[in-house]
Amino acid sequence: MNAKIGHLIRQLTMDHPQWTNTQVATEVRRRIPGAKTSPRSVSSTKSRSQSRSSAPVQTNEASSTCDVGDHRPGPANSAIHTTRSSYREAVLEHLFTGELLRTLWLRGVHAEILRPFVDDAGYDLVVDANRITRHIQLKSSFRRAKTARQKVHQQLGLKPSGCVVWLRFHEATLQFEEYLWFGNPPGDPLPDLSRFAIARHTKGDASGRKAERPAIRVIPKGRFVSISTMEQLAETLFGSKARPRDTRQTSNAALSARTARADAYGRT
Repeated sequence: MNAKIGHLIRQLTMDHPQWTNTQVATEVRRRIPGAKTSPRSVSSTKSRSQSRSSAPVQTNEASSTCDVGDHRPGPANSAIHTTRSSYREAVLEHLFTGELLRTLWLRGVHAEILRPFVDDAGYDLVVDANRITRHIQLKSSFRRAKTARQKVHQQLGLKPSGCVVWLRFHEATLQFEEYLWFGNPPGDPLPDLSRFAIARHTKGDASGRKAERPAIRVIPKGRFVSISTMEQLAETLFGSKARPRDTRQTSNAALSARTARADAYGRT
């Protein structure tokens, strides 16, 4: 029972970061009959979870360096993710688009990829494929990172097939090990973002208060769907079957009328 209650407290804290300890305790008692969860026990559970997540990781000095196949990146690899984070994000975006294009190519699907001129509408890429147009927001984190949520711009919810793709990659090789996807079937917009918590600025003002960012919503990791391969992701984004491209030809009658008008214009 205690393990079940602890797991539920951690899950509710992750899904509803804006909830108070009292709200979490009330929800636990509602879901688990007989539970005597109090705000104090919620606070205690949170503290234990934070202590475990912040505990130092023991490493073997002989493993301080790594090669491409090693899953324990050395100090040099870890540092470069911080000092050249923007460069890394660009590399990940190119790797993602390349893998997506390759997968669609092998499925016989033509695709076009566009990028916004200004990054203020909540998406990084526009991909048109299989007669579906997707506005995609890319997020990324180490596969083993404890990132529990992502921030999404509400403008993305106004797009007909907006979605978020969270790239989980290996620190040393930049290989994608998992895709987390938040969205709906092709043609449908995102779930209602207004139901999620409003994000706050990371830095506080002079009084220490962190102001709200009304246009940004916080989406917990639990709302993302785990996808293991690019093939599965491509199918999720653009459907399972290749649709014929729109190759409509001008009818003979319309072409003849257009030619006649051109001829008449040339004689005047």
